[in-house]
Amino acid sequence: MRRIVLDMKGGLLSEAVMQSLSGCDPDFLIYRSSKPEETLALCRTCRANVLVMEVIRQGIWKLSERLKICSAVKQLDWTCKVLLLVVRTRINCLPPKCGRR
Repeated sequence: MRRIVLDMKGGLLSEAVMQSLSGCDPDFLIYRSSKPEETLALCRTCRANVLVMEVIRQGIWKLSERLKICSAVKQLDWTCKVLLLVVRTRINCLPPKCGRR
C-alpha cells in the first residue's frame, strides 16, 4: 500500500486530486491534512510515501512555508517523496515567457 498525504488549501483542485488518486490505483491510501501545521505529524503517523502540497501566493501555503515542511520531511527515517503543485492562476512565479504560447 502506498500512503499519500494531501496538504491543499481545499476546494475543487483538492477534491479533483483526491478523486484522481483514489480512482487511479486501489493500493493508494489517501490522507488529508486539515492544516499545514499538522502535515508533518500526519506524515509521521501514517508513514507517508508521498506528500502532495499546493503552493499559493500568501499565508501558510506560500512557497517558503512549504519548503520548511519539505526540509522536515527529509529528516524522517524513511523516504517520503514531496510533490509541490503550483497553480499559475494562484501564483505568478514563472518568468514572463515561460510556459506561454
